Amino acid sequence: MILMALEEEYGVYKSVDNELSDVETVQELLNLAQAKIEQHQKENQA
Repeated sequence: MILMALEEEYGVYKSVDNELSDVETVQELLNLAQAKIEQHQKENQA
């Protein structure tokens, strides 16, 4: 549900892959989500 909400709100798609499978805490999930959002925003500005 969290990944779907991020996609809907920010237009960021994050598949369930090795990067996400390494997440062990909520903070790690938030850090990963923030990095993906920032990356997506930079790509859209270019």
